Amino acid sequence: MNLLGLYRFYRLRVEKTLGLYKHYRSCFDKNKCVFIHIPKCGGISLVEAVYGDSRSQHSTWRDFLIEDPIKFDSYFKFAFIRDPVNRCYSAYTYLKKSGRGPLDLYWNDRHIKKYCSFDDFVLRGLEGAIANSAEHFIPQHKFICDDAGKVLVDFVGRVERMQEDYQHLADRLGITAKLELRNATGEESAYVPSAKVRSTIRRLYHKDYEILGYAH
Repeated sequence: MNLLGLYRFYRLRVEKTLGLYKHYRSCFDKNKCVFIHIPKCGGISLVEAVYGDSRSQHSTWRDFLIEDPIKFDSYFKFAFIRDPVNRCYSAYTYLKKSGRGPLDLYWNDRHIKKYCSFDDFVLRGLEGAIANSAEHFIPQHKFICDDAGKVLVDFVGRVERMQEDYQHLADRLGITAKLELRNATGEESAYVPSAKVRSTIRRLYHKDYEILGYAH
């Protein structure tokens, strides 16, 4: 059992429940912009380019609004999204390789390693991972949209056109740093999902497809 990951998981849960966890970071103040980091959407590359840092967290729009409504209303907010099939496969592969630390090992222990393949995970385990809010599998719209489906950030880029959308963002923020892609699994291009796997992901992430404009 990954005891350190388990400890980190429950500590994080307690801190968030008690309002002790800080979602805003001091680096956000420099350009007065907030990055809402949806897992497996190029986030580490983006925080390095925009903020010159490699640390990040997967906080939602609601987390930022509750912590500081004034900053949420006044700061420029951006996020990047990704095709749900590719994102799901990337998350599975990332966690299968143990991720970046104890908390990722915890998610691997709890939701990944019992399944023999990605297809097996999607067909038997993905729904449970979503229901248990396993952070790498939380639907993307929950990070940036309210309950009515309204997008609450100022700019939404797409991983599928990462460099182009980053350049648009950099021009808007006055950033000169180049985007260097990090933390990529490099395997999704070789994976071809079966019709059953694809239909399962479409069913479980149907709101992402509808709200974010990815084709069914």
